[in-house]
Amino acid sequence: MTRTHARGRHRLALATTLLGLLIAAGCDAPAGGGVSGTPTGRATSGTPGTGPTTPSPSGSASALPAVTHVFVINIENNDYDATWGTTSRAPYLARTLRSQGVMLENYYGTAHNSQPNYVAQISGQGPNPQMQGDCKTYSTFVQTGTSSLGQVVGEGCVFPASVPHLPGQLQAKGLTWKGYMEDMGTPCRHPAIDTTDTMQ
Repeated sequence: MTRTHARGRHRLALATTLLGLLIAAGCDAPAGGGVSGTPTGRATSGTPGTGPTTPSPSGSASALPAVTHVFVINIENNDYDATWGTTSRAPYLARTLRSQGVMLENYYGTAHNSQPNYVAQISGQGPNPQMQGDCKTYSTFVQTGTSSLGQVVGEGCVFPASVPHLPGQLQAKGLTWKGYMEDMGTPCRHPAIDTTDTMQ
């Protein structure tokens, strides 16, 4: 996700939006698997499982094959034009790949800092004030209610295991997932619960 944009808003490609869904919960979550913290790292992690495949309906010449792999990539800290524009320093991404697919442009971040955007991608949870501040303390989430949309309401950064998230839904269907986080250093590192996050 981008932190800034010339028009004062975040614009994301569809692939950018979906990757956070796969990488944000790439590490073991505290308290039994809830959504937590900022995914910052290059380690890989995932949950083993057997991914079922669904054959295309027989007799249908126009049927598309089943989707068996989805790759999502988060591109962060550059505005839309720097990443996707004609002067992008990533021509393979901005021109070659873009010409082979469909660019979906009207995607927006839910918050200014990275952490709440990652949590939103992986769980659909909106930001609270601590998340808006990029969760400088790896604090336990204290729930005070539930919104009409099913989001938990409260304050904190490490959500309870009861909060649904995409990896859990994939696991429940027997599908596998994996996250690759650049610059993490060691697999699934995070501070101790309710301590200052010195790893940002």
